[in-house]
This record gives sequence, structure tokens and C-alpha cells, in this order.
Amino acid sequence: MTNLSKIFYAVCLFITAISIAVAIYSYNKKEPVRQDDKARNIIVAEATIIAKKFDKNGAEHTIVDETNNILPANLIASNQGYDVAFVDSLISVTDIQKKEIVSLTQINQTISGKNLKAVAVLDSFKNKTYSYNDKNLYVSFTPDQDSNKVGLFNYRYNQNLNVIQYNRKKWLLGAEKSYIDISSNDTNSTINGVKKLTVLRKDKPFGMKLTAKSVYLPQSNKIGMGAQLRLRYKRTTISGSNYYFPTNQKWIPVIGLEYDLLNF
Repeated sequence: MTNLSKIFYAVCLFITAISIAVAIYSYNKKEPVRQDDKARNIIVAEATIIAKKFDKNGAEHTIVDETNNILPANLIASNQGYDVAFVDSLISVTDIQKKEIVSLTQINQTISGKNLKAVAVLDSFKNKTYSYNDKNLYVSFTPDQDSNKVGLFNYRYNQNLNVIQYNRKKWLLGAEKSYIDISSNDTNSTINGVKKLTVLRKDKPFGMKLTAKSVYLPQSNKIGMGAQLRLRYKRTTISGSNYYFPTNQKWIPVIGLEYDLLNF
């Protein structure tokens, strides 16, 4: 091993130790609630229904824009700046903590039918039962033989409620918006409203990655194999690699610097 390789490994080891210390410190340090977050208008949970349309099978789809229902992670524990009552109402019956929440969704739906024709059926005891049945709903009513007593009814309801979340831009470099597509296989179903909050957990400013890597040099038709250490801070990345080229039987260190100019 050459002196340059030894220096490279020593530098990588030093940077790794510093990186781990910084990562532990950043993880344990709580992000304070900024004043501008406190002054921000309250983030409501009610999402905007922007369209209702029918698919190829005739099922109605409700399209909801949830772009403005993004909640900064440092606000959710502060109990301010968002619809606290909505969040509390959903998690109060669970053991979920606010710091664990990724998103919450509540769909308000109405299912109704009119002038449905019942079918009268006699059982082996000559008792009459009235029933209605389709692919989603089964309802039956059996009057009591004593006219002074109320009868009994049974029901069963099955439904596929489909929810698709997707992002879309109006043009290539435009702002990306978040949408929800909600549909049901029951044509008697109507979506009245949607409440949604998504907790925005930003990427950590610091990151570290150690990988095995190979490179090919077309000018000399040589292949090198080795390891690469990448250290990222926000948009800047420093990389250090050490490649072994069998044809030369040499280790060649490579150091690089990157800066993200465009990320979409």
C-alpha cells in the first residue's frame, strides 16, 4: 500500500468519525419552533375537491388537491398552527404518538338509494321476509308474527374504496402539486369531503454513504474496483474513492466535489 493510499484511508477514517459525531448530535438536537411558523396561518385539514369525473367503468372519481395540507414536522408537537382537534380526534383512540404520524386522512362519504324493489320470500314456516340484494348491499326485513311487536332486519354491506395519491406538474419546471383520487365500486356512493394532513419531515441536512464501486476508463480500456465514501451536507457532496486496477496492480485514490444545481 502506497503512502498516498494510507493518507487517503486515514482521512476517510477521520471524516467518518467526525460525521458520526455530527449525525448523533443532529439527531438528539430538537428542532425549535420558528417564529415564522408560529405566525403562519393555521393549516386546515379540509382538502379542496377540485373535480369529479367518471372512469371507463362509469365509477365516479373525486379528485382532491392536498398541496396546502402539508404540516411542518416541528409544528405537530407544538399543538399550534394546525387543526389540532382533527388530529386528536383520530389518534385519541389509538396508542399512536404525534411524533410518529406520517399522515392522517378522513373521508366523509354518503351512501344512499331510492325506490329499491324488495323481494318477498316465504321460509319453511311460512314466515314472510322482504329482502334487497345487489353487489354491495344486502338488506332483509322479517315482520314479527305478532302484529303488536316490531320485526327484525339484517344487513350486510361490502365496498371497495380506492384511494390513489399522486404528484403532478402543469409543466416541466412548474411546481409539483399533490392530489388524491378517491373512488368506490358502489355507484350509490358520494364523497362529500376529505380531511388530510401530511407531516413534512425534511431530509436530514447531513448524510453519509459508503459503497463498493467499479469504474471503466474507455480511453485506456481499464477497469478499477474499490470503495467510495460520500459525505453530503445539504446540496454539497464530497466523495473519496480508492480504486484498484488489476492491469497496473495499483491503487488510485480519487477525490470529488459535487453541488446540486437542479433537482426535480
